Amino acid sequence: MVGMLVACQTTIPQTDPIEVPVLASAKPTRPTLERLPDDTSEALKTQTVNVSRLVRYASDWERFFSIAEDYYQTVIRILQGNPLESSL
Repeated sequence: MVGMLVACQTTIPQTDPIEVPVLASAKPTRPTLERLPDDTSEALKTQTVNVSRLVRYASDWERFFSIAEDYYQTVIRILQGNPLESSL
């Protein structure tokens, strides 16, 4: 009976590991906004600086998501076994 069990063992085929490139971009860091002073003229200047920082932050996120989408599509192609069109 023991001889039959040994003869029926299933071997698991070895596969090569799949190499996936690292996401080359880091998430944007949140900007530090300045506190608005009491003086109206200075507050407007400071608010302009703050808005500019926030616009650049939003633009950085848009760029990051574009890079992340390209990265995601590259990983999908790798997992499907399709050749890479370009490397990250």
